[in-house]
Amino acid sequence: MNFQDCEYVEFGPSTTQRLEEQIAGVEARIRGLNPAAPVPYPNHQRSSVPSDRSLHHDVMQQLTSNFYAHAAQFGFFLDIPVSSSTLTPALTSTIQLWSIHLSNSNFGHELESEYLSRAVRATTDALSPPSRPQSPSPYALIPTSNPQDHPRIILQAIQCHILLATYFFRNARLLEGKYHLGTAVGLVLGAGMHRRISTGSSARNNAFWTVYTMDCCWTSADGSPSNFPQDMQSQVDVHWPQETSSSPHGLGTITAFLTSRSMSGTSAQALYAKAAILYERASRLVIRYRPQMPPEELNNFFLAFTNIDTVIQQFRQTFFSQSPQDHPHLVAHILTHVATIQLHNLFVGDREAESSRRRVLDAATGVVQALATIQQLRLDDVDPIMGTLLTATGQVFLISLAAHRSTVRVSGRHATWPESGVMPLKASVERILDVMGLFASRSKLMDSQHKALRESLGRAMQS
Repeated sequence: MNFQDCEYVEFGPSTTQRLEEQIAGVEARIRGLNPAAPVPYPNHQRSSVPSDRSLHHDVMQQLTSNFYAHAAQFGFFLDIPVSSSTLTPALTSTIQLWSIHLSNSNFGHELESEYLSRAVRATTDALSPPSRPQSPSPYALIPTSNPQDHPRIILQAIQCHILLATYFFRNARLLEGKYHLGTAVGLVLGAGMHRRISTGSSARNNAFWTVYTMDCCWTSADGSPSNFPQDMQSQVDVHWPQETSSSPHGLGTITAFLTSRSMSGTSAQALYAKAAILYERASRLVIRYRPQMPPEELNNFFLAFTNIDTVIQQFRQTFFSQSPQDHPHLVAHILTHVATIQLHNLFVGDREAESSRRRVLDAATGVVQALATIQQLRLDDVDPIMGTLLTATGQVFLISLAAHRSTVRVSGRHATWPESGVMPLKASVERILDVMGLFASRSKLMDSQHKALRESLGRAMQS
């Protein structure tokens, strides 16, 4: 199942061109934070919200404390706690939205749509406070003439878009999620956050890697083009998140990693970013394959295939020989295994590709083994991309299960699968379903993927 099949609501930007135009406008505004028209957004989100439909301050503070305890799982890259006196209206509204969303209470659900409208409205206005002084914008009275405030405003605007993107992905509102992710990309590129500067802050560095990691995951999930230009990716020279060492002189950070020229970047967030890069590179490479490719093109493809496969194996063996220790390690662990699945799935139906079939099954088994730590880690929530990764893993076992019941025919050739009993395969899918079920009630995207995988298992057992 493609992750786009889980879309709940049919609205939001509909074309890449429209998104690029919006991002271009954002980039222009970053250069000076000059007054400008707000970034276009679907009209249904622009309604005014009554100011009297708000939670009491003390209640909101308690809910906000709960959000901060889980914030890193949803892309929060600023230092915690954040002083309320330094928060822009946009980030205040977005944090309040998430705080209510995570409250899992009846009163919270009743107010969530109103807080969502406030967050979207404030985030839309975040870079153009003085543009509509007669509007009910929360920025109408906020002075912005101090140049020292500009980096803080930009960083917090990026944070808002990332939190909103994650919120929409989590709620299976995928077009809106992609809109906010694309806008965040435009902001980090417009501010040059992919390039090292002498006065760069850790928040600036974390902002870039959070946005880049998220873009790798979600554009790969549905096969859409990366929001980052390919030539820009080779220019990235900032150090890995939560790290201080840089890549070798003359090599970009990502290039040094993919060519095994640097071992820097061993923090949990750095491993998360690296695993996302491998997942993205593997996913994009297999799209290029065609059975009747010219010899030279085919040779180049297999050279790239071998290179990325080697990097994935080395990365997994170096950093994931033990069980995950926290949420970033868990997601990085699973992303790495699913990168192998993405890469080798291309050839599992080939009669002569026994190695690929074994690699895919081993990787899927590695995911299931990593899931055994869920209880130990005591996670109340996980990154929304987990539903897509677990679905891809479950499908490996379902295909293997089907192969035990009938001969698989792909491209006119019979494929034989490694021998393993039906019940262990079924048990692996059920373990994945159990984990997805833990989080399905809190995520519409996970819920829809959980139901689809359960239905697929039912059909596989009946066939």
